[in-house]
Amino acid sequence: MGVIVVAVLAFVLLEGGFSFSPGKATGGHIIATDVVGDFGTAGRVAGFTVTVPKGIPATWQGSSFSITDPPGTPEAPPTVRGGWQTPSGSYITLIESSGEPTAVLTAELQGADGSTTGSVTAGGAVWTISPGVRHEVAWSRTEKSVTFLITGSATTAEFQQLAAAVAG
Repeated sequence: MGVIVVAVLAFVLLEGGFSFSPGKATGGHIIATDVVGDFGTAGRVAGFTVTVPKGIPATWQGSSFSITDPPGTPEAPPTVRGGWQTPSGSYITLIESSGEPTAVLTAELQGADGSTTGSVTAGGAVWTISPGVRHEVAWSRTEKSVTFLITGSATTAEFQQLAAAVAG
């Protein structure tokens, strides 16, 4: 049995089947998803008005999408999440939720302490900047009872592009 496990692990490693690289991808394969299309249909089940990002660069590869269905809980409010890998090899995620802003940040940033490091105007709105998970950054704002959160290891310019894509 041990020989089989070693053979399978060797094969997976040779084929680039997985990697561990916090913050940036280094090989392997991304399973593409239509994140913008998924945001477009998420409103049917999310329980709140979901903003569909517009003008996402064609060079961004959709890599993840998930929904926390309503009614959710105070610790995990109803939420829609979509992520992309950018040309720089970084990741960026858009999160939209009808939960209380503090609850959304705590849930999505794995227990963030609520500290902020400033603000930035992007996409015609003011975003609050907070520490993210690991060494990432997070931008957040609330509009019409929906909290928007952008997080990831992407560049400031890429954060600005995503902020503009969800401009109200």
